[in-house]
Amino acid sequence: LQIYTSALVFSPLNSLIRKAFKEEEPQWLKVKPIVEHDWRPHLQTLNGHGVMISSVAFSSDGRYLASGSRDDTIKILDMMSKKQQTFKGHSQLVRSVAFSADSRYLASGSYDKTIKIWDITTGKEQQTLIGHGSEITSVAFSADGRYLASGSSDKTIKIWDPTVKGRQALNSHNDIVLSVAFSADGRYIASGSEDKNIKIWDPTGKERHTLRGHTDAVYSVAFSADGHYLASGSWDKTITIWDLTRGKKQQTLMDNHYSIGTVTSVAFSADGHYLASGASDDAIKIWNLKKRRIQQYLIGHQTTIESVAFSADGHYLASGSNDEIIKIWDITTGKERQTIKVNATIQTISFDDTASYL
Repeated sequence: LQIYTSALVFSPLNSLIRKAFKEEEPQWLKVKPIVEHDWRPHLQTLNGHGVMISSVAFSSDGRYLASGSRDDTIKILDMMSKKQQTFKGHSQLVRSVAFSADSRYLASGSYDKTIKIWDITTGKEQQTLIGHGSEITSVAFSADGRYLASGSSDKTIKIWDPTVKGRQALNSHNDIVLSVAFSADGRYIASGSEDKNIKIWDPTGKERHTLRGHTDAVYSVAFSADGHYLASGSWDKTITIWDLTRGKKQQTLMDNHYSIGTVTSVAFSADGHYLASGASDDAIKIWNLKKRRIQQYLIGHQTTIESVAFSADGHYLASGSNDEIIKIWDITTGKERQTIKVNATIQTISFDDTASYL
């Protein structure tokens, strides 16, 4: 008991433990240590790549963190043991990384035109998927882990079944494919392209809808949790919400009070009531989809917002920017909770399912 109570004086002043057990602090201490007001949000600094990090992703269970880099490698950090593995095999920049839902495998897409599947436990390369004729821009696993989607500068999407090493090529885009995403139920795949269009596919490769309306490249696509709606962000500075049951535009989100830049990232809250958008105007906007208006502005970054992501409970939003800073926002109050300096351009971010890790 004495050991536990003595530890209280080393806890931050605003910590829950310090506040809850304040009366238990030992009074016999004449000189108490100087401590911080809050726990540091910065858990640790991960070194090793030495050059630009182009992609990061957490496994769904929050145990692993993967990063892809211009040094052609992937690094995997075990958040429990703190052990780090380096996966080598690509010969050019690793542009996109994605975990399977069971956290057993990692897919990596590279500018060397290949996709590699890695076994997280052994650290070994399971297979290399070859078929694209140009750089891989995006990879995404289906929720059941059966399929992998990839987008490429060769203007195609490919749907892979890694278990049988089979693939389908989806060829109806007329320009670079910038983003691919699976719906949570696995029924649909969305692709956004520089040809200004969005395509909706089923896993068999059948094209269900072509969504037209943007006047410039579609940079980001995101499904609502129920799979009924798709949000798209474009270089034309607009955000469109699409009703996938009808294959039609539901609404276009516009800001009449604050300039909106090129939209680089969109994300639905888990309940589907809100949409977050990041853009080149340095501002994050939270849109109330039912009322069709902006709920709040989150101002704090100094340059283009590259990625936004909601926590699973919808209470927090993370944003990553070219200013090399990650910010955590409280959606209820609109206040900035934490700022994390990472000394690298952030292009993609995500919370784990428990919102404990980013």
